[in-house]
Order: sequence, then structure tokens, then C-alpha cells
Amino acid sequence: MLDKKADLAGPGIGDYGELEKILPHNYSSLLSPKETQQAIFAAKNYIEENLCRELNLMMVTVPLIVDAESGVNDLLDRDGSRTAGAVPRF
Repeated sequence: MLDKKADLAGPGIGDYGELEKILPHNYSSLLSPKETQQAIFAAKNYIEENLCRELNLMMVTVPLIVDAESGVNDLLDRDGSRTAGAVPRF
């Protein structure tokens, strides 16, 4: 199992040591952590809405229901700490 802390810096960045190499030494964010999350959400939302409009698509969110044996939900979190959900049988 991979060390979950190694992936906290995000995809594409190996770890905090690698992140420190990329950011300037005197870096400080202009936004608070909460404002940063709000800005990320706003940018993501803008891209999704406008891409859907331009491609004439509609965003749909539904649960994915599959048999655990299918393997579809395996390792969705990339570190293997969670396993595929079991579907109750009646």
C-alpha cells in the first residue's frame, strides 16, 4: 500500500519536497485556504458549465451500481485504502 501522505500535494506532484522545489521560497498565498477552495470551485464550475453549453451536453450525477466482482470501483482512491462497495443481496 502506498503512503497516503506522499500524495497529499496532488496529482502530478510527487510530494511536499517536490512542491517546495516548484514554489518560490518567499511564496505566500494571496487567498486564505477557504478563499482558495472557493476560487478553485468557481473555476471548475465555470469550465464545466461553459464546456457543457458549447458541446450541448447536460451534467448528470448518478450513483454507479455495479457488482463488486466487476472491479469497476476498485482503487478509485489511487492508494488502495478503500475497497469496492458491496451491493446487498435480497
